[in-house]
Amino acid sequence: MNEGLTAVYQRPAKHRWWIMSAILMGTWVGAAGNSMMPVALPAIVSQYNIGLNFGVWIISVYTLFVAVFMPIFGWLGDHFGYRQIYLGGLLGMVFFSAASAFASTFSWLILFRTMQGICAATFLPAVMAIISQVFPPQERGVALGFWAAINGAGHGLGPIISGTLIQTYSWPAVFFFLSGNACLALMAVFYTAPKTATNQAKKFDLLGAATLTVAILSLMFNLSLEPMIIWVQFMVWALFLICIIVFLITERRVATPFVDLALFQNWRYSILTAVASVQFFCLMGVPILAALYLIEIRELNAGFAGLLIAALAVAS
Repeated sequence: MNEGLTAVYQRPAKHRWWIMSAILMGTWVGAAGNSMMPVALPAIVSQYNIGLNFGVWIISVYTLFVAVFMPIFGWLGDHFGYRQIYLGGLLGMVFFSAASAFASTFSWLILFRTMQGICAATFLPAVMAIISQVFPPQERGVALGFWAAINGAGHGLGPIISGTLIQTYSWPAVFFFLSGNACLALMAVFYTAPKTATNQAKKFDLLGAATLTVAILSLMFNLSLEPMIIWVQFMVWALFLICIIVFLITERRVATPFVDLALFQNWRYSILTAVASVQFFCLMGVPILAALYLIEIRELNAGFAGLLIAALAVAS
């Protein structure tokens, strides 16, 4: 994708700040799609009468599929153009967000949240590519600063908006909100974003991406199972180990690995990655626990709980 970002830039676009405003609407939707869920979790768990161990999947599957599919859409964007990929992701977000509000069972909700995550994975590669095309090098730092501000606003305001919607209406209103915002972003990007140049991207490591995804999903599933289902846990752990082994072998043999394992030979990079992993573990886990504690234990309303949880994102 890096080669594509370099190749697409030709000259600064005349209306580049209007274009910037349009494409950042998708960034807002993607960030809010993640940050609004912790406050909605208690209400969703209660309505579907499920355990918290399965309830947290509405948050985890979204984040997981965003992370896994992001490089895939970067590769597709290099081949077919980032504008098209972005519009497709926004259209999918409109549909699957609305579908989530009407999910008849928790299984359907998880499926729709998975599709939301896949659609949201188009946002960052497309936004970075379009910024690279329409802004000259000396203005890209400012443009990326605006992107970071909108991304932070999505994480900071998401809990507040979510809490207000749930307190006023109910949890499906959160998904209607996301669907409406994605629809506005779709129209804005369609009318303003330019076509991006395409180039021959490198071969994509599909096997590495697939085995890593299945390994993480199997790990999540095993952690969600009741302790007494021993034979199922054994099978899922076996699947996890097989996928990890295949993944490690694949990444050492392919020319363009999905994860370049050689990076971890640099101890500075390894330490930084470990610290960042712990940081994001806390940033993802604390809002969930805080929402459950404030709403279920302290019996605060969802609106006030969302306001308190937002302080974490504001501080970050």
